[in-house]
Amino acid sequence: KVREGAEGKDDDMDVEEKDGEEDGEDDRVEGTAAYLPPEVITGGKHDYPSDIWSFGCLVFFCLAGKPPIIDVDNDETLRRVIKFASSDDGDFFGKDSHCFSKGSKKVIRRCTEVKVERRVTMAELVKDDWWDGEDKIYNLHKGEAVELNVGKVKVGAVDKAWTRRQHSMIWSPQNENYDFEAE
Repeated sequence: KVREGAEGKDDDMDVEEKDGEEDGEDDRVEGTAAYLPPEVITGGKHDYPSDIWSFGCLVFFCLAGKPPIIDVDNDETLRRVIKFASSDDGDFFGKDSHCFSKGSKKVIRRCTEVKVERRVTMAELVKDDWWDGEDKIYNLHKGEAVELNVGKVKVGAVDKAWTRRQHSMIWSPQNENYDFEAE
């Protein structure tokens, strides 16, 4: 069951405090649907394990270029998160499997553990071997420029939902066809 107020409406994002309530003391769901953990969607409170879930989704996004769980609208995305159904209805990493090393898959799986009590803590996560030697990202600017593959980008049916931007449950229409041909 998706908790009341979790739908992607603009008024869900009202950030004014109401009648002396401290920030975070009401029942509003705030954030991007694709990164919300199941326990928050179904009525639980946001806590450190919720941030770990979102972090795992963010790592997935950084490596694959899209969130792990996405659908045509926020309501369907929230339902998929609750069912823990990946965007391609198959293995969690599915067709994007090539984007992930064995170590990154392990980190993401540990972060997106559905059972909160089994989800990794940040203290445990930083000890994972995957982080060893990962400072390479900070030195990318020192290397040679990467040649970009120029051409048309085709939007597949599965990724069509991701052709619209999602920021804090507010959708902005985007072109579904992009033309990157060299001039």
